[in-house]
This record gives sequence, C-alpha cells and structure tokens, in this order.
Amino acid sequence: MKQTQRFWRSLAVMFGLLGVGALTAFAGESQPVRVQPLETHPIVKVKTWQVHDGDLSVKKVFSKSRRGWKEETLNHEWWGKGHVKWFRQTVKLPKEFEGKDVILKMYSDPVGDIYVNGKKAGHSAKDFGRLILARQARAGQKFKLAIRVVCSGYNARFWQADLVAFAPGYGDLLEKLLRVEELRPGNGMEISGFKWKFMGPEDAYRVDFDDSAWDSVRSHDRWEGEYKYAWYRTTFRLPEKIGDFPVAGQKVFVIANGNDEEDIYVNGKLMKPKTVDSDQAVLTPSGKPGELFHVAVKVTNGRGSGGLRYLRLITEAEQKLRGAFDKLSFRVKHLDWYFEREPNPQPESLKKATTLLEQVLNSDQSFSEKMALLESGLTPLENTLAQRPALLLQPYLQDLQKDGVTVMWETVYPSTGKVQFGEKGHLNREETEQGPPVTLHEVTLVGLRPNTAYSYRVVSGETASPTWTFHTKNPQATSLKFVVYGDN
Repeated sequence: MKQTQRFWRSLAVMFGLLGVGALTAFAGESQPVRVQPLETHPIVKVKTWQVHDGDLSVKKVFSKSRRGWKEETLNHEWWGKGHVKWFRQTVKLPKEFEGKDVILKMYSDPVGDIYVNGKKAGHSAKDFGRLILARQARAGQKFKLAIRVVCSGYNARFWQADLVAFAPGYGDLLEKLLRVEELRPGNGMEISGFKWKFMGPEDAYRVDFDDSAWDSVRSHDRWEGEYKYAWYRTTFRLPEKIGDFPVAGQKVFVIANGNDEEDIYVNGKLMKPKTVDSDQAVLTPSGKPGELFHVAVKVTNGRGSGGLRYLRLITEAEQKLRGAFDKLSFRVKHLDWYFEREPNPQPESLKKATTLLEQVLNSDQSFSEKMALLESGLTPLENTLAQRPALLLQPYLQDLQKDGVTVMWETVYPSTGKVQFGEKGHLNREETEQGPPVTLHEVTLVGLRPNTAYSYRVVSGETASPTWTFHTKNPQATSLKFVVYGDN
C-alpha cells in the first residue's frame, strides 16, 4: 500500500500544475483560502557545473584556470574507491530573490564538502545539505560555489543543487534547526573488536564455538557478496557505567546495526531475529558490573556491500532520554517542514519558532528541563500553525473508476479537509472529510459521470491546493494508456 501511494504521489508531482499563491473564495465559505503553489518559494536549480576529475587544492578550484575542467549536468555516477570529483559554478541571484533569505541545498552520496567563495561552508549528503547563502539578499549578488565528493564505496554521485529564496528571518530559524541535534542524549558505549568469518558455520552463535582461526575486525567494515552473510563474535564484561549512567540494577540493551539485516545472539540464545523490525535486544534485565557476555551477530547482506556498522550497549535510563528527544525532535521536524512549504509564513510565528529554539539551545538547564521548555513552547505554536496547516504532499488520486475516485493528500499539521470539484472548470460541489483532524487525508467522491473531465482542489483549514483535473473512466474503452514513473 505504501509503495502504491508513493507511486501516485510521484505522478502528482510529475504532472502537477504550478499553482498561483493567491486568495480565492468559494461559495458558502466564511473566509477566503490561500492557494499553496507546487513551488512554494522562488527557486533556481543549478543543473550545469564545471567538473574536474581528480583532486585539486581549494585555491586551484577557485582560480580562473579551465585546464582539466569540463561542463557536465548533474546526476552522473562515478566509480572507484577514493575517486575524487570537484564541481564548481558561479551563480547570480535573480530579482525574485531581493530581500529574501537564500538557502543553498546540495545533495550528494557519499558526503561532500561544500565551499562558498573559497571557504568551506558545510557538508552535503543524501539526506541533508542545507546552508544559509545570504540573509536579506540583493538581486544580482554573485557566489562562487564548489563541492568536493570522494567515492568511498561502490559509487558516488552529486544530483541536486538548488538556490531557494525564503521569507526574511527564515535563515535565523534554519540556523537553530540545524543545531537541534546537539541536544540529543548520549548513545551508550560502542563495542568495536570482533572475530569475523564470511559465510561462517550456522552454529557460530554457540558460546563454546572456536573462533580462534577467524579474522579480527572492527565495526564499520565492508565486504562484498550480495545475499550472503558474515558472523561477528565478541566477548566483554559489563563496566560500572555506560556513558554517564550506572549499570547496576539497570536493564541494558545491545544494539546492532548491520547492512542489511542482523540476528543478535546473547550467550548462545537468539534475542533478535532479522525478521523483527528493530535493531536492539535486551542484553540483561538487571545489570551487574563485571558480568561476562558472549554476543554473536549474523549480518545478512541484500544488494551492494554488507557489514556491521556498529554494536552498542545502552542503559534503559539513557534509552528513555533518547526516546523523549526523538518524539520532540520529530515535532521540530514538522516545524521545519511547515516553514519549508508555507509560501508566506506569518512573521510572528516565524519569530516565535526561532526564539523558542534559541532559548532551548542556549539554556543551562538539565536535559529534562530543556525538553519541558521545548514542549511547552511547541504546543501553542503548533495550534496556531494548524489553522494554516501547509500541504506536505499535494493531492494525488487513488482507485479511479467510471463513477468515482479517491483523493488523498497530506498536511504538516492535523486538520479537517474537503475536496471541491465540478465539471467544465467549476468547483461548485464539495465533499467533506469525516472524523477528527488528521495529517493523512482521504476523501472519496462518488456519483460522478463516466468518461467526464472534472476539476478539483483540496482545502485544509485556510490552505488550498492549486486546481487539478482528472477524467473518469470510459466504460466503453477497450485499451488503457499508463505511465510508470520510479521514485526510488
């Protein structure tokens, strides 16, 4: 079901119409709604770069020399462990960026080093890579950009580089958002030394198994062999403390993270099979400093390369703190999503969000007190933002029939929604969502005419999507045309 929904989400984005950020009214509505366009902020996509195959000094990268450089579009893979590529380009801010906070978004795999005007400015990766290029920018400003990416595994690529203009003040918020991870509690203690065997015997989990002839390795290793496995064995005694937390009488967990799946055995007993959607198992329900443990991990690889990323021990007390942080950081992530997608945020809400994070980050209070401060500030702010919840995903269609269709969309914050629709470009009918406020919305339209074009849009709170179209099935049709678009 999730894959099917992702597929239709991709088609919605691929074939969607760009909306216009404007106020519109619908018959019977007490107040106008704001249309959230597909591109919520002015954006420049930097697709063409000068590329140098091989390493250079930063000084040479930012020189005027063109020797060894060639022009190339983004998203070309390259291979060879240690193979370095430099990308450089000069950008000029357009007039639409005047007075805005400009954010540079760059994504690569593996991690890349980003330079601006000859100075290191940040990092890019496949799931992060944002930095503040300019606050209250001036149209016509020029920046020299460069990124260095080293192939550290099977392959490497640099696939996205965007300049996005946000409302003034967003740069201050982003600066705080990028620091929230500093609040995360400790991560226990890592165990790094192992006896290792590729495709070792199936009974290698036994405590009395002789692994003396096996290789000695550390975690964060990598080996080749698709749909193969390897064993990691280790023996250790519990310390007095794990991180800052006493072990005596505490439940202690062992956490293994393998590429791609792992079975965890403690003292010869399977504690966490790979079929369980978790990376941890109970090492002991009541810790005793000095107690001896035998741990074996069987890592099974799928595609690409395999390996054991890490094996950690953590007390229940520290785990609970991490759980509390994870819940609140997820709410902060929604705050991030909101201002990413809200084209015209209310200045007071933007300021409140920035001030709240600044207070928490700069506080000298205990971790629990910081989390309480964060939660007390997030709750009223979320209630305000939920009135204009922002579309996280524009509407997409499910189960199109001759006389009906299901419309789905997502909002950043819970809201009640409705679909306005009609024939010949009109939006003179509507179907309202039933139930409590939600973030994943689903409305089924029934009683439609076969083989008919309809216009529609979704409305959540004070936010509406652009107007889209669909065409009900023709019951007389004998053929079907469709598009397959992969998003992963």
